Order: sequence, then structure tokens, then C-alpha cells
Amino acid sequence: MFIGKRWLKIISGLWLCLALLLTFGLSIPSLAFAADSWNVFQHDIRHSGQSSYRAPKAPVIVWVIPFGTTGKPTTPVVVSEDGKAFVGVYVTPPAESAITKTSTQSSTGHSGIYAFSPEKRILWVSKVTGKVSGPPAIGEGGIVYAAIGNSLVALNEKDGSARWQIKINGESTGGVMVGKDGTVYVTTQEGRSLYAVLSTGKIKWKYTGRGQVDSSPAIGSDGTIYFTTRGLNLYAISPNGSLKWRYKVTEKSNRLLTSPALAMDDTVYFGASRDEGISGKGFLYAVGSDGRLKWRFETKGKKVTMPAVTKDGDIIIGCSTLSCTEDESLTAGDSYIQAINPDGTLKWEFKTRDELRYAPVIDADGDVYVSSPDRYLTCLTKEGTMMRWRAKIGDKISIGPKGILYITANSSIAAVGEKVFGKDINQVHDNLGEDESRAGSAISLLIYAIPVIVVLGIVGYLVKLKVGPGPKDKGVEGNDANI
Repeated sequence: MFIGKRWLKIISGLWLCLALLLTFGLSIPSLAFAADSWNVFQHDIRHSGQSSYRAPKAPVIVWVIPFGTTGKPTTPVVVSEDGKAFVGVYVTPPAESAITKTSTQSSTGHSGIYAFSPEKRILWVSKVTGKVSGPPAIGEGGIVYAAIGNSLVALNEKDGSARWQIKINGESTGGVMVGKDGTVYVTTQEGRSLYAVLSTGKIKWKYTGRGQVDSSPAIGSDGTIYFTTRGLNLYAISPNGSLKWRYKVTEKSNRLLTSPALAMDDTVYFGASRDEGISGKGFLYAVGSDGRLKWRFETKGKKVTMPAVTKDGDIIIGCSTLSCTEDESLTAGDSYIQAINPDGTLKWEFKTRDELRYAPVIDADGDVYVSSPDRYLTCLTKEGTMMRWRAKIGDKISIGPKGILYITANSSIAAVGEKVFGKDINQVHDNLGEDESRAGSAISLLIYAIPVIVVLGIVGYLVKLKVGPGPKDKGVEGNDANI
């Protein structure tokens, strides 16, 4: 069957149209609307500490919410995709509202979970009261799970009322983790247990280990739950609640193990700190998903933070020989931020003047953010060669939507954003959501308009072609022949 040149052009044009539609109409919108949230401790079920947002390189304080002398944040902040922030706050009884008049809604003045909007407004304080020692978590449908006192509670996102509340055998310093299937996991310190609870509030199982459980549980790709204990044990628990294996740290001078963080291949990393009065250094351990030790890295400091894991698989820790007094003033010593390759060798290290106690966090650029008990926050380049900035802002860090840093301090929480040249910070804050919403709408419209414009252009081109039965299939004449 003979096909003329004009028909070949038409068919080629249609194939080009289809290819462009598939490329622009499908791929780009899916990337444009990618979302991320810091809805559990250290961002995700692996505790990677790694956000897909670019955090501030030239920081400015967007807002601060003080709790006065009676209130103190007790957990890191967890943040939903729409920027709602949740944090545990302890209020010294008997206490009235410690929120200043800068907020549009007053606090009920009791300990519990506090919810904030991106615009510095208190949304609610949990109806269930009590001390929150470990980080909360955000589950499906915006439900907030928290260990309040000796209870695990599911809180409604809208008003902080309890959907359900169950008793657990002690307070939780490790806090709550939510699995991919919606199962809620919580550890108890004195109770030495790991609970698995359905999203309906029904207990699936409880596993009791050896030693107090201070750590937050992490979850592997196959659903295995990992946690550490003060008995210097790392546990791997199957999704059905049975013990897979237990790894024992035999170095007796080690005093405390950090919460675990997992690599993409489920290698488990955790830090081990030495006792205060014993000489020597701390360690970073790497244990395979089979429970066997891969390697042990001796750190520069005695005290070791919980690790974070980069996109490239490097492990970031803080370590210190600095000592802190009760009023958090520092004494002599050295402190380092260290990056370790996946094979257990040192990649880089950066010496700092601050004691490092909290887990590092990593932004989309790979830059590292670390904080200290004396409330200094440092941002390093991913190569560890340069300090971008250091500021006295706060301690525990989370990265929320738009790259906003949510930071807790002694008696307040703060939001830190990127400095915008030529704009007052209040104006930036007031217009942030509106400006980005407009920009996002414009980008979305452009993305969806591209394939339409391409199609119209191709159709217009095809219309210009005079399709006809002319002799020897020569039907394109005049200016059209030069298109």
C-alpha cells in the first residue's frame, strides 16, 4: 500500500502529538504536585531525617510562640502537608494560659498536645491532659497519635478531642510511629514494651524486652520494627509481634543507645555513648537486617547523637566530649559533626563549638542542620566543608512544607524561613501562603496548557496541509511547501 508524503507528515505529526501529551500531560503534573510532610519523628518510618524540601540558607524568624515561664515544649514538632504543626507541651501546674496576646486564640493552660496553624494561630489543645514525653505522629486522615501520660490517644485533627484512648504500661519517651498499613507503634520506658495498635484503638500485640525503652521505633521495608533498650540491646520484631533477633552491644562502658535509623537496604544504624566518668570514645554501629554486625565506627566524641541518613546512603552523626551543667552552660571539650560512608569509613568531619545532643536533619540540597542544648543551630554544606550559618534559635528541629524550619526552645516554638530580599519579614509571612498559592496555580496552569498549545499548533499545521489526490501525490504548494 502506497502512502504519500503528505500522509507521512500527518502520521508523524500525530505521533509527535501523542508523545508530547504523554511527556508533558502526565509526567510533569505528577512531579509538580509531589507532596512531603514531617508527620513522624525524624520525618519517616526509617528515621532518615531527610526532607524533600530546601531549608533556609539565609534564615529569618517568621514567627515565635512563647509559652511564658510555665510552659515548655517537650517533643520535636511534627508537621502535616498543609503546614499544621503539633507539639507536646508541659505546663507547670497550676497554670493559666502561657500564650501571649500575639496569638488570636488563648490556650486552656494544661499539658498535652498543642496544634498550630501555619499563620501562628493556636488551633486547639488536646482535651486529654498529661505529660507528653515523646514525639507525636500524624496518621491517615490527619489523626494525631500521642502518648499522653500513661495513655495512647488518637486525636481528631479539627478540635483535639479524643477518638479513642487506651492505657499503656508507662510513659513513652520514644513516642509514636505509624506504619504504612496504619498500625500505630508506641514504646514505654518503665514498661519496657513495644505496643502495636490498630487505627481503631484495638491492641494487636505487645512485646516486652530487656531494659527500659527510651528509643523511637523505626520500621523496615518488610514491616520489621526496630528499637533499642537501656540494656544495650537492639531488637527486631516481626509485624506479628514475634522476636526476629536481638543484637547485644557488649562494650560495657557504653551507657546509652540512640534510636535507630535505617538505610534503604534496612541496615540499622544507631549510636552508643560512653559513661560520663569513663575515658574513651563513642561508637556508631551498623547491623544488617539479619542481625549481624557489619561494622563499628569509633567517633571523635564520647556522646553520640541519633544518626540521619542522606540520599546517597551516608550516615550523619554529632558527637561531643563537651559537658553541660544543669543550667545548660557549657564546659570545656570538643564537638564534631561526622559523615560516615556506607562501608563504615569516615567521609568528612566538621569541628564545632557546640555540644551536639539531637539528631541531625537533612534538606533537599543535602545540607545538614544540627542543634545543641544551648540552642545554637548550625547549617553545613553536604560536603561538610563550610558552615552556611549558625544562630541561637532553638534546639529540636523539623522541616515542614515550603522548607520552613519548626524549632522548639526552652519555652517557645519558632518558624524559620528563607530571607526574601527587599521585603519586611512580617510582609513575607503575611503573603507567603497567598503568593505561593498564586505561583503554584500559575505553574500548574502552564504545565497543563503546554500539551494543549502543542496540540493546537500541530493541528494548525496539519490544517494548512492541503490533503488531496493530486497527480503523483503532489498536493503541497505555495508557502506550505516551505513549512
